Amino acid sequence: MKLTKKLETEILRVYKTYWDSYLIGDFKSMAALLDASYTQVGSIDKIVIKMAGNGIPQSIVDKIFQPFFTTKPTGQGTGLGLSLSYYIVKAHGGEIKVENKESEGSAFIIVLSKNI
Repeated sequence: MKLTKKLETEILRVYKTYWDSYLIGDFKSMAALLDASYTQVGSIDKIVIKMAGNGIPQSIVDKIFQPFFTTKPTGQGTGLGLSLSYYIVKAHGGEIKVENKESEGSAFIIVLSKNI
């Protein structure tokens, strides 16, 4: 799978969002495991970024792709990271979603079709 520079940036942004959350203490126990995988089935490419630990608090999981939503202290984040990822993946005909089990961890899933 050949990713565009924008898609590569968005995959890295998901990792960075995770790391920033770890550094400010939102998901401290998530630091134990971070794993990524890639699969291809026909014309569908799937990238999964798994994060072990406590997962994303259920109270914010529905907000993480919203523009300007941040868990960072005032002045330390714009809240644009995952919303940009969402819109750029969508612009490439793909989908990004999160599967979350608050006591077990989270997985960000990016699905792209070659038929766009």
